[in-house]
Amino acid sequence: MRRLQMVLIAAAVLTAPAFRAVPSLLATERSANLRGVPMEQEKHHHLVLENPYVKVYEVEIGPRDATLLHQHLHDYVYLALGNCDLTTAVAGKPETIQTLPHTTVNFTRGMFSHIVTNNAGKRCRKITIELEHAQGEITTLFPSINQALAVGGTDSAGMVGVLESEEMRLTATGIAPGESWSPVRDERDRLVVMIDKIHNPTGPKEHNSSFPAGMVAWVPAGKNWSLANSSTQVMKLVVLEFKDSAPR
Repeated sequence: MRRLQMVLIAAAVLTAPAFRAVPSLLATERSANLRGVPMEQEKHHHLVLENPYVKVYEVEIGPRDATLLHQHLHDYVYLALGNCDLTTAVAGKPETIQTLPHTTVNFTRGMFSHIVTNNAGKRCRKITIELEHAQGEITTLFPSINQALAVGGTDSAGMVGVLESEEMRLTATGIAPGESWSPVRDERDRLVVMIDKIHNPTGPKEHNSSFPAGMVAWVPAGKNWSLANSSTQVMKLVVLEFKDSAPR
């Protein structure tokens, strides 16, 4: 009997890795079968920052224009810059109409393809942040940055929570005129999105985008980094802090 038990335990140990590998294999097969072009090849999506945690795209769709059918292989967050009136056609599903007020924030699960059409007579601009790590469960606190800042309820670092996953936390803050802001110097890497730069029509542009240069910045854990507001208006920031960048 003891020998039989040992054989059964050994068999379980040897077969366990095969079962754990199945989800990864299925994800690979599914991505290979997705229709459409990769996001990097979609002309309305402009890659401006890339590292092991994120790929950040500045997205601009002209009046009555539409994207190509393109793939989203990872979970992502997008931020509307200006009001957008869109029709989204996901491959294999009915079309949906989206009305996105300025500073709308949404989280979307990846592994699908779609075409996005701008129904309006003015351009639609967004920042899409592809999250390279699986995010797990999501908690959404506010549908937009403007609403989050209007309601308030800041944490000890002066940040308002907007949405949160198991791997990252998206927050917002406003810098008063003449003031400055620095991220907490802890063990987390951060992505900072300077929303109000989009309103500046002059000055340098991104090397591969019509957006103003410097709208996004990557702040490594512990870096001494600050941003001053030299304007006469409150400067709004979106900050993604990556929990999984801290040592476990």
